[in-house]
Amino acid sequence: MTGGGSVPVSVIAAGAALGCAIVTGTALWVRRHRDDGSRRAATRTLLDLGIGLWLVSTLVVTLTPDPVSYARRIVVLTPSGFGKVLTDPQGQSAILAEIALNCLLFVPFGILARARWRALRRPIPLIVAAAAISVGIEGMQFALAVGRTTSTDDVLANTLGALLGWAAAGVVGAAWRRCSRS
Repeated sequence: MTGGGSVPVSVIAAGAALGCAIVTGTALWVRRHRDDGSRRAATRTLLDLGIGLWLVSTLVVTLTPDPVSYARRIVVLTPSGFGKVLTDPQGQSAILAEIALNCLLFVPFGILARARWRALRRPIPLIVAAAAISVGIEGMQFALAVGRTTSTDDVLANTLGALLGWAAAGVVGAAWRRCSRS
């Protein structure tokens, strides 16, 4: 599959992964030499790498042009998918699959953001950050005319996914702390 007919998506993804590895190595070196503590520096750097890889892979998945409807701009501003799940039995499985995939796309962000940034350890700031990132992605889909639908359903599902990841990280973290005290 190619991105717009010129550069294969796999080449873009490989270049982005190499760029993340170089940035991560540089960040780890800088943090270790600032007396940040090597374990703390390594943890923060690995979390940064995880967030960078999540962001790059999310952008590749969401901004890869759709060869069927390339260069079309489709906007859906009413959250219709969630309502259709309840009212349309025929299309229910396809809608549920799309909502589930959009949720799963942002679960890693919720997990990593809670571990990386103190401000995002509370739910409201995380919800705002996830929604802002999702709106940014939807805006890029529209602006770049990659043939994907710009939808409020996607923003809602992505934000829900981040919140689910955030909650899962909290549960696992609490269990981890309880086990380590014993």
